[in-house]
Amino acid sequence: MISLPCDPAEGESQLDCFRIVTERVSAAGGRMVLGWAIWEWPGAFIEAEFHAVWENPAGDLIDIAPRPFEFSSIAFVPDSRLVDTGRLVDNIRQPLVDDKDVKQFLFLAKRRTEILNHPSIVELFGDIDLSLLPKALVKELRDQVKTLARLELRLMRRYPPK
Repeated sequence: MISLPCDPAEGESQLDCFRIVTERVSAAGGRMVLGWAIWEWPGAFIEAEFHAVWENPAGDLIDIAPRPFEFSSIAFVPDSRLVDTGRLVDNIRQPLVDDKDVKQFLFLAKRRTEILNHPSIVELFGDIDLSLLPKALVKELRDQVKTLARLELRLMRRYPPK
């Protein structure tokens, strides 16, 4: 695991690392490096997110994807076995505590990825048209949003950010 500096590309969409890095490589050279961004909710769980970073022509790895929150650096594990197929790759999550709310939170996150990889929408890029999903899955996603919000509040009280 290595620590990479973050230098988000200005004016770009958040969480669109594969497109952003591809465009940077075309414009400035270097190459795309695939791997896992490592995130931890201290005391609750650890998560590895499929991610692309830019290796500049000098050989430095830099995270150039904007995120909802600003970071000066991220933890990253390069993984040469990974391939970007354009499909959503589920994060790898591991609870750090035996807590039913943590386990439910992680289960719902996994289930969300399964739904978003449904055959009716898996080939879509960008904004997803939920009307293409079966109605039962749309309802499940909407219910998940409410449940995840409640769980997140409980978990933040139990495992406050440091």
